[in-house]
Amino acid sequence: MLDPAKQHFVAIKSRVHWRADLGEIAREIVECAGVGVCTSDYAQLTFRKVRRPVFPLDPELRWNRPA
Repeated sequence: MLDPAKQHFVAIKSRVHWRADLGEIAREIVECAGVGVCTSDYAQLTFRKVRRPVFPLDPELRWNRPA
C-alpha cells in the first residue's frame, strides 16, 4: 500500500473529492487542466440558458459561503 504522506509527489486524476483526505497533508497543490470529457476552464464553454451573474462563470462575482 502506498502512503501518500511519504511521497515527494502525488499525481491525482480527480477534480475535487481528493481534498477531503489528501488536502490536509499537501504542502503545495498544482492544478492542471488536462484533456478529457469536461474542461476546468468554463470560459471555453458556451452557456446560453443561464441566469446571470452566476459563480463561477462571471469572474467579477464573489461567492459567499452561507453561514
